[in-house]
Amino acid sequence: MDPVLKDAIRNAPRELGDLAAIRAGMRNLYRNPPELQRSRFALIIKTPGLRNGLIEVVEGYVNLVGAAIAARSGRPARDVHVRTIASAAGGVMLSALADAIDCGETDLETCLRNIDLGLAQLEAWIDD
Repeated sequence: MDPVLKDAIRNAPRELGDLAAIRAGMRNLYRNPPELQRSRFALIIKTPGLRNGLIEVVEGYVNLVGAAIAARSGRPARDVHVRTIASAAGGVMLSALADAIDCGETDLETCLRNIDLGLAQLEAWIDD
């Protein structure tokens, strides 16, 4: 996760809610992931030592998404709404990654699709 994702979320259409903006940003950014990202994902899923670093990646994701939501909404990054939405999205990401690890799914697109489906479910539950 990097500043490109942050910009993709921040620049999502204003009429979208925060979770819809996260989904749109991720879909746009990862629509056609390069082979390097696919290979890297497969290696991380297959290698226990690398999987341990996923927690740090998700923590960085929560901070990055929180900053993007704060910029979109004009709220402070430490605002309860911002942190809750970012953390819930991070939980969805962790769930999809845990599922990939549990079943040995090394296909990046499958994991991204599961993240998007989880975010859609979360979006249906939360009126942001």
